Amino acid sequence: QCGLSAGMMAVPPLARFDTQTIFLLRVNALIHKQFEYEARYEEGVQTPADTILKRRGACRDLAWLMVEGLRRLGYAAMFASGYIYSNGSVRGAGATHAWCEVFLPDLGWIELDPTNGLAESPDLIRVATTRTPTQAQPVSGAIRGDPGRARLHVSVDVQLVDAFCEAA
Repeated sequence: QCGLSAGMMAVPPLARFDTQTIFLLRVNALIHKQFEYEARYEEGVQTPADTILKRRGACRDLAWLMVEGLRRLGYAAMFASGYIYSNGSVRGAGATHAWCEVFLPDLGWIELDPTNGLAESPDLIRVATTRTPTQAQPVSGAIRGDPGRARLHVSVDVQLVDAFCEAA
């Protein structure tokens, strides 16, 4: 491995840690610590109220909770979808992943992953940022076949490629 997580890529300076940044990092950590991650295979996203009542959800549910909560506080926030690089220590790997992006005037858009408690991680691989989770669906459709017998299995494996590591 070439250490992508160890800072191979430049990260915007979150080190300013003004009051807003500290607040956002604390909200991100609070959701990570107080809510249980649960892989869900049902369509759609839970409402933030359902996620709060259940105290658990998939990455898309936790991201949507954070997006809507921050919007209610006056922040510009977006739903982000993509993938996460994992060496086996993060939640939500092996499938599409979701997180929150929030705008701060001095820093621009910053990535916050409440599922894993990450902020501005180079391991987050963005495919889409949208206003709502529905707009971020990579594919939609139906499976044809005998009801109860037709199955679709999809998995994602994000890997570092040696050629990429050497080029960096």
